[in-house]
Amino acid sequence: KVIAIDTGEQKRKLCLDLGASHFIDFKHPTSGVGMEALADSTGPSHVVSEILALTNGQGARVAILYGGGAATYSDAAVYLRMGGCIMLVGVSLGGTFQLPILLLVTKALTVKAVCAA
Repeated sequence: KVIAIDTGEQKRKLCLDLGASHFIDFKHPTSGVGMEALADSTGPSHVVSEILALTNGQGARVAILYGGGAATYSDAAVYLRMGGCIMLVGVSLGGTFQLPILLLVTKALTVKAVCAA
């Protein structure tokens, strides 16, 4: 299963045309899934809720991140399954990567960074 996360109808169509099995618009939750998370700003984003729903609560194996804000990285650590991997491929200039060490350790997550020029 490939779950693409982006925003906008053009991106949704492109991702699905390229083979993604699911698309999550990070600005707009799908009907029902993750809606309760939006009511609590301290809880997980709807992206986390939707990924957990699509993976039967197990979480994703890998998150390939092409930049984004702080929530992009913290959400990935939450929606990954035990032993999952966060792969940083793109970065936002001036951005920082911060995750709770306890979460990384207890879930045995791996973080990999790739520099492509």
